[in-house]
Amino acid sequence: MPDIEPSEDELDPSRGTIAIAHRTGKAALIRKWRELATERGLSLRQLVLEVAPGHPAFTGMPSAGAGEWTRYVTTRAVDGFNIVPHLLPSSVADIVDKLVPELQSRGVYRTEYRGSTLRDHLDLPPLAAPQGD
Repeated sequence: MPDIEPSEDELDPSRGTIAIAHRTGKAALIRKWRELATERGLSLRQLVLEVAPGHPAFTGMPSAGAGEWTRYVTTRAVDGFNIVPHLLPSSVADIVDKLVPELQSRGVYRTEYRGSTLRDHLDLPPLAAPQGD
């Protein structure tokens, strides 16, 4: 671990991409990570792999993945998914050609867009017309 202390700006809870629950106490978290790296003799890369949050993996046939995704969507546990692109580009083709049709057949993935703008696609109301002076 670099022996460089973070600046006050870096410790500001409003900055960063770590989970909101961990945004306060960043200095303590950094100390904890340094201790872990020292105790286990971890390289910076190994430490990142050790402390990075895991992502659930959906593997197997498209129907099995679609079943899990459908369960998450229908129980309102999620409102979307992030695809971790570690196997791109082949995984994108599999998702588009195999998984998406399975999700569409189960009614949990749209088959067409509702309008012509991003606001329409996200079901957002139209913007109010600007008021003149």
